[in-house]
Amino acid sequence: MDCTITSINRPRHGYTLVEVMISSVFSLLVLGVAVTFCFYISQGASAINSHTLLETEGQLAVDNLTRDLRQVRSVSAYSTDSMTFVDVDNNPLVLTFDSTSNTLSLIKTNNQLFQITGCASAQFQMYGGMVGAGTLDNTNVTSSVTNCRAVLVNWMLSSNAVYHASASESLQSAKIVFRNH
Repeated sequence: MDCTITSINRPRHGYTLVEVMISSVFSLLVLGVAVTFCFYISQGASAINSHTLLETEGQLAVDNLTRDLRQVRSVSAYSTDSMTFVDVDNNPLVLTFDSTSNTLSLIKTNNQLFQITGCASAQFQMYGGMVGAGTLDNTNVTSSVTNCRAVLVNWMLSSNAVYHASASESLQSAKIVFRNH
């Protein structure tokens, strides 16, 4: 009896080891690109969110300052980091910047009206001049509290001290004319 080996040509199913290795490497590369893309997108969204929060906080502070300072009668004291006003009910209203705690506060008779945290810097400036017919001489900067008719308050908010996300800064400014002067 003779034995002969014959092969039956059947179609093969499955992948070779080389094909599996190549597809795995390719899949890992695509997955790595997708993860990196998602990481950068989330960082960008975090930065936008942080900046939006700063802008919102700054706008609320401008609104509060404008509302409260328009009603003052006069300025009673002025320094580089603090201004004291006489309010419409003759009580002191103090706007102060604390550089150690990075806060800008408005205090009326020992009652804090509002406080801005994460304030990197603040600057106060007084303006005198004639107020009439809806106009103010904006060029007349004064150092005399008796001649003050308006104040300019500038402050810089920084997200490093507030939200700890990505670094973001927001410069806010309010020029406020006194109505009851």
